[in-house]
Amino acid sequence: GTHCSTAYRVPSEAMAIGWYTSEWHEKCQHVADTNEQKQVYAQWAASYDEEMHSNKCVSYKSVTDVAINRWGRASGASATAAMPVKVLDAGCGTGLLGEHLRKQEGVPSGEALQLTGLDLSQEMLDEAKKKGAYQRFVPGNLLEPLPFEEASFDQILSSGCFLDGHVDHRAIPHIMRVLKPGGFFITTVREKMYNESRAEFKETIESSGCYLAEAKYMPYFGPVNCYVLVISKGWFVSDWHERCQKVASVDEQKHIYAEWAASYDAELAANGSVMSQSVTAVALDRWGRASGASATAAMPVKVLDAGCGTGL
Repeated sequence: GTHCSTAYRVPSEAMAIGWYTSEWHEKCQHVADTNEQKQVYAQWAASYDEEMHSNKCVSYKSVTDVAINRWGRASGASATAAMPVKVLDAGCGTGLLGEHLRKQEGVPSGEALQLTGLDLSQEMLDEAKKKGAYQRFVPGNLLEPLPFEEASFDQILSSGCFLDGHVDHRAIPHIMRVLKPGGFFITTVREKMYNESRAEFKETIESSGCYLAEAKYMPYFGPVNCYVLVISKGWFVSDWHERCQKVASVDEQKHIYAEWAASYDAELAANGSVMSQSVTAVALDRWGRASGASATAAMPVKVLDAGCGTGL
């Protein structure tokens, strides 16, 4: 990915361990402004892929692995069944992520997957075009309002952008604005940045009306690791559903459920809720395995349904 924050400059973990793979790799993390960042990537673009491959860059693979798994779990089926129509690769660079995504098992080919690449560097976008993985390319800066309508994309992916000298938590509101409700923004964040800025990430995610669904520690590039964040844009099936997750007190929560109770079962059924079935299926299997016999033979006499709601 290619982006620059002119106001966010602290020593990177690569600098701390004295590890760079090239002059361009070092320069890109110590630029003075966006124009200098563009100049660095303009000169780096032609050799970028070879350098990433020779130094075992796997950040984009970490993102796609998490994305395919998450899409599949969200649908309760395969990633194919859940594959979004429109995906944004935010900070796509030379297109390594898009090219890799297209090759994964179960990922639709051609027009079934609409993949858009956005990057600060036109030269990097020109390299990405050669891969034939994207239908559209758009120049843009993740630290500014993105050139898309609100809720334009089903899912958004990003690899290699959230690091010192590039992009920080301030990009999240711009990204989440163009994501559809119920979608995921899945991105790498360098280990050092995330460890030092967890509070800022949490506050920015929540103030954008979203929540952090997962933060998975994964390989990134050479000796550097990262967190792959899965940020979910709030998905609500009703006013009561939304309000119950934003309450200020227990009394307010009680009031909301008092109003919601009569329509609760119908609402969950209409929207395909299977959480009660998931719990009972696991419980019956576990009780059966614990006894080495059938679930019936191992059934406990006394069971508590903690937070039973309407008794589903």
